[in-house]
Amino acid sequence: MTGHLRPHAINLLRARKEQGVTYEEVSFDHDLGGDDTSRRVMTWMIENDCWPRHIHVHTANPVGRDWLVGTARRYAPDGVTISFDLA
Repeated sequence: MTGHLRPHAINLLRARKEQGVTYEEVSFDHDLGGDDTSRRVMTWMIENDCWPRHIHVHTANPVGRDWLVGTARRYAPDGVTISFDLA
C-alpha cells in the first residue's frame, strides 16, 4: 500500500470539501511507508483551506510530529483543535 495512502487521503478531503462537508477529525501518522509521509496531506489542507474540526497526530517519529503539530498550529484557523501523542 506504500504510496497509496497519501493520494487517497487527499482525494477524500477534496471530495468532502466539494460537497461542503467538514470532517470532525483528521488523524496523522507522519511515516506512511518508504519515503512517503503525510506532510503532503497537511500542505494540501493549507493550500486548499480545508480543515477538520480536530487534528490528531499519532506518530512515533518525533521530527515528523513536531513538523505536523507546528504546521497545524501555524496555519489552522481559529477553532481547530490540535492534539498529539508522545511516543
